[in-house]
Amino acid sequence: MDSNYLGNHESPLDALLDATAPDFKTFFQWFFDIRNIRKLSALVSNWKNLRGYYLHRFSKPIDSDLGDDVLNARLYYIYPYSVLNLTNGKIQFIHNDLRSCFNLDVSKRSKPILSVDDLVDILLHHWKFSVATFCDERQRVQVALLLLVAAYTGSRPSTILNTSVIEQTDSLLKTKAICYRHIQLYLVKSETPTERAKVVVLLTLPYGKGDSWKPQPKTFLFYENPNLLLCPVALILSLAFDDHAFEASGANTRKILNAQVPQHKQSIQLCWKQGIKDIPIMRESYMTEGVATAAERDQIMGHSDSTIFQFYLTQKVKCDVQAAFLDEPKNSTMLKTTGAMRFTADSHAPTALTWEQRNTITNSPIILSMTREVEALTQAKKKYQSSYEDKARLDQLTVQHQEATRRLKAQKVREERDMLRNLRAEHFETSDTRELERQFAGVQAQKSDSGQTDKPIYDVPERRRIVAVLHVTAENMQMAPLDRFRYRVDFIDNLTLLCKRRDPRNRGHRPEIGLRRLPGSRIGPFFPLKTNQRQCLFCLGDKKLTLKKRGFLWSTPYKMWDHIESKHLCHMAPNKGFTCPHPQCLEDGIGVADVAHFKNHAARIHGVLLRARRN
Repeated sequence: MDSNYLGNHESPLDALLDATAPDFKTFFQWFFDIRNIRKLSALVSNWKNLRGYYLHRFSKPIDSDLGDDVLNARLYYIYPYSVLNLTNGKIQFIHNDLRSCFNLDVSKRSKPILSVDDLVDILLHHWKFSVATFCDERQRVQVALLLLVAAYTGSRPSTILNTSVIEQTDSLLKTKAICYRHIQLYLVKSETPTERAKVVVLLTLPYGKGDSWKPQPKTFLFYENPNLLLCPVALILSLAFDDHAFEASGANTRKILNAQVPQHKQSIQLCWKQGIKDIPIMRESYMTEGVATAAERDQIMGHSDSTIFQFYLTQKVKCDVQAAFLDEPKNSTMLKTTGAMRFTADSHAPTALTWEQRNTITNSPIILSMTREVEALTQAKKKYQSSYEDKARLDQLTVQHQEATRRLKAQKVREERDMLRNLRAEHFETSDTRELERQFAGVQAQKSDSGQTDKPIYDVPERRRIVAVLHVTAENMQMAPLDRFRYRVDFIDNLTLLCKRRDPRNRGHRPEIGLRRLPGSRIGPFFPLKTNQRQCLFCLGDKKLTLKKRGFLWSTPYKMWDHIESKHLCHMAPNKGFTCPHPQCLEDGIGVADVAHFKNHAARIHGVLLRARRN
């Protein structure tokens, strides 16, 4: 904070400790000047955070009279706004003055609840239609598992993906993430003697809400689901196979699923290797009434009081009040349909701006004015950089240029966000009316379209086979047990193979690639030592990539140089040796002494010139 706001105090903490009600009111007015706040709830949350910080720093709360003067929260929740102005003569600064002065929105945001159908739609899009790319395809499997665990357990993201460090030594980094030691796999004997043993998972979430002062570990049960799309057991098995985590030697999908439980036992445990128990398995529920009791719900959500649950309820009343009044059976189907998140979904609604719309924003008067300001500062910087005079002025121009660039980017993002919000609002307000008018005019109603192609093209064959298995098993829920077992084995095996793949973002592949097969050869591609000048040697030797992307040719050698420098060589120590990434060099074990030696080797042996070292 600027020293002008400190008054006679030497530090901000001293000023905060001695702050009075007018000081806090001045602070909130300044807060509005630098923040784009539109809702009253956001301002109240910041006030609560400030009071919490005060309590943490000074081990005492803000004086109650002072707090009532700035925000009398107790009276706010008891009396309406019209009464607050007359209550005890208090000045309701936040709830009255600031709310009316800045026209703050006091409406509450809806709290939609994810239903089973919504989860199926999300997972189906994730596997079949999503064009998102990951560092490796294991991340795709982990995202699916994360969605299922979050939906089934009602856990917060920080509970599942908590990377806070607990203990760190030279050989061990222990975090709060879900590790293999938190997962127990069992083969449980089936009730029917002719059926195979089922795999169940006991997942313990040791760290949740309030774990620092009140640890309450919770263990959840997962079991095999006939619908592989909703089966977390299959995903956990595939990740375990990818990590070679099972202690039993020779373990594979078919052997584990065919294993028998001894007659004298009800289950047998699938144990992990000792060295993998502290490795995170992911490296990087809503319960309705009648399903869980209040005590069970509080245990799952980590609540100490059942009254807290009211703040998680959706605004839609999940009770058929019409049927209750008429003494008729409730319409469960209609309640389920109208309560789902996809009830008002529209796949034709705009999700991104077109190039024409983006150009409209770029050519708007405000953006053009800010762009000219940035260009003027750029030219002024070049003038002082060439003369090497007045370094203080150059530093000042650099700061101004950085600030102007930041404001320009922020303004573009703000205008794009507002335009997309307005387009979506206009679509949802008018699309239904337009559709009805077309039907009233005798035009046939539009066919349902998910906005996706019926036959997506996948570069990774394992993903294509996974989608095929999900489609078959979902369409034939009553298939024979032997066929269902075979599809489950294929599903887990392909998930395991998918974890070893990598599908980088699509860079606009051209038909030409730098690889070819030998005439009559069936053993794979042929990798010549002399490669194309526009080909990346690191991608060429990456077996996780598909053949098409291993042989990708950049449009110019300069773009290939940028790619190698920013994606591969930046992770290597300049003076440390490594093996040449070309497939033949990898097979022969040909190494290089350092990065400079590699560039020389690439030019002499592979015919690929790389960028010289920059000073």
